[in-house]
Amino acid sequence: NLNYLKMADTWHIAIVCIATFYISVATILGTGILALPGALYKSGLWPFIVSFSPNLIIQSIVILYMVELLQKTLALQNQDVKSKVYNELTREKSDRVPLNQVGLLDDTSDEEESLDEIEGEGEEAGEVNPRQSDSDNEMIMTDENQNSKKEIKTLAKGPDLHSMGTYFLPGPIRILFDIVVMAQFISALVGYSLAGPESIIVLFDDGARDLVLKWLIMPFVIIFAFFVIFLYRYIQPVISFFTIVKTLLLIVMIIIGIVLSVTVNENYTNDWQYISRPFLLGTVAMGGVINTLPMIYSKMKQSKINNRLFAASAIGAVVYCWLMNVIWCWVVLKIVPQDTSDPNGSSLKQAYNDGNIATTPISHIINSNENFKKFKWLIHIMNIFVAFSIVVSYITMSAAFKHTLDGYVKHFNQMVASKNSIAHYLQRYGKKVGYIFQILLYVFSWASIAILAQAAPDGFELIMESFRSFGLNLESGVFISLMVGISMKYKIQIADPMNTKFLAISLFFVAGFFIFACLFDIVYTILRYSIKGGIPF
Repeated sequence: NLNYLKMADTWHIAIVCIATFYISVATILGTGILALPGALYKSGLWPFIVSFSPNLIIQSIVILYMVELLQKTLALQNQDVKSKVYNELTREKSDRVPLNQVGLLDDTSDEEESLDEIEGEGEEAGEVNPRQSDSDNEMIMTDENQNSKKEIKTLAKGPDLHSMGTYFLPGPIRILFDIVVMAQFISALVGYSLAGPESIIVLFDDGARDLVLKWLIMPFVIIFAFFVIFLYRYIQPVISFFTIVKTLLLIVMIIIGIVLSVTVNENYTNDWQYISRPFLLGTVAMGGVINTLPMIYSKMKQSKINNRLFAASAIGAVVYCWLMNVIWCWVVLKIVPQDTSDPNGSSLKQAYNDGNIATTPISHIINSNENFKKFKWLIHIMNIFVAFSIVVSYITMSAAFKHTLDGYVKHFNQMVASKNSIAHYLQRYGKKVGYIFQILLYVFSWASIAILAQAAPDGFELIMESFRSFGLNLESGVFISLMVGISMKYKIQIADPMNTKFLAISLFFVAGFFIFACLFDIVYTILRYSIKGGIPF
């Protein structure tokens, strides 16, 4: 029996690690890798690599931060559950018990402060206390809410971005964090909703693109929203399988692209003056993985080795995506000229200005030159990869979006169940009020995505670079760093805590990097649309 349990645990963590790697790859290798080469039309390859490489280090550290926060969030959620059970059994009026009574605080030292003592100090200093959260993310099925079990069975379990913000951010900042997270998800899904139907049309009949595109956006959003909501429990193996196919397609595409680049042998130039130009798209091309990690983490059994393997799998995905981005950009630069004086020619500058992905000029070059006709089947592989990449990334982000929305639903359910909440009066309208809120939230969220995508102008590069880069940098660096800093004030016992000295030192670099990225994004966007003739850097 012990051997059987050990084997089951081994298979479990192996499956979780595989899912973590491929779902992280699906998140990162979206439209970012497709649009990134266009931003190199001025800088060239080596300035891009220099400005792109810090993302590899910073994103890896952010993943470590996320694992730390996810462990602490799960510990506090478990404490909330144990507190409710304790209060039910003892009939106490308080909504919480000290964490050290339910085994979440390490009491090995007499000098260690309890959370209650820290709470008093935090109130004096104006700090937020996780225990004073107004959200309990796991409902206890007492007599009062036993009948709600059926209504919330579709809710995702475990930590989510909303609960993280609830525990580790003060009120106004928490609201801003929720707004940024929601806007980030919606902007990403709007971009995929624009690109997805177009990539599917190209597979069958490129000439009918403009005629059919406007009729495909709404069905595209509705069909995949239905799939994500009602088949959520099966979503991870599906994403992993299609990401494996997507990864194989990318590798084949790069290999064929290398062969084509040897034939074309286009020369590119490096201009260090424009090193900052691909910086913003680079943060998009390597970001976003923190949005999907809570969804995967919720299915993992807690242990020190499991947390480390989980973090290693996510970091491995970041390293793999960084390498694929660099190789792909080099291949494109060896095929497509950075700029051209030929009015009928294709260039990266033209693709960048028109908001097209890098496969567009490659296809034009192959079709316009008789010597490259033998590579025409590369166009079909690229089109299949683009469609696969966008659809898989759309499903992945939609699943993570649902996981986050479920955090709001669980928060709402707890507010209704709590006698101290303003929402408690909603119980008089029936026990299905939480289920109604869940439906309305889903409908409103995906309807907003469909309407915005339907009304959006052609091209999605502007959406990605102008807002997604700012939103990702604000979410990944500023808010996550702030949550890590606040969580360090509380002694919460977790399976695999990070070294406090490393946390303290790295926070300055990570927060500084992302604050710079946010400020640069604002300045760059203002200058881009105010200076005629382009920005000189």
